[in-house]
Amino acid sequence: MADKKTTAPKAVAATGATSTTEESKTPVTTNGDSEAIILKLEQAVKAGLERESDLKSALESANLKIDAAAITVNELREQLTTVIGRASAAELELEQLKAANLEEVVEEAAVEPKTFVVYQDRQYGFTDKAPTRLNIDGHVRSQNELLNDEDAMISLIVGESAFVKQVF
Repeated sequence: MADKKTTAPKAVAATGATSTTEESKTPVTTNGDSEAIILKLEQAVKAGLERESDLKSALESANLKIDAAAITVNELREQLTTVIGRASAAELELEQLKAANLEEVVEEAAVEPKTFVVYQDRQYGFTDKAPTRLNIDGHVRSQNELLNDEDAMISLIVGESAFVKQVF
């Protein structure tokens, strides 16, 4: 009986029909069927290789786009750093200008007001409560401008302005 099991598949293989052996349960095919399977496998491998090539091309394209985007991001980062640096410098300059302007205002306030000499060597000047600018005859002028204008000072002194005092 063992001979029938081994010889039957050989005989079937020679005729081109398929059958299975009881021992392995694998199909036994003829030479024509094998060629068809091999052809299908070759076509599948070829299609797989083409797909692999397409995927590699797509991956390379994506990597190039990523590299380009990275370069753009780095350029934008550098531009932003430059802008931030300029803004910081401008803020520093503004702070320096504010400090300088404040120093000028403090210096102007610290300067002793000039006096104006009128009538028999009497000296007049502005009181501490006098504003830094006064409207005299429709013109706004600083204290220094008024001290240099004899007519304006005489009108303030004769008019007994509360902002003018006699200095001894």
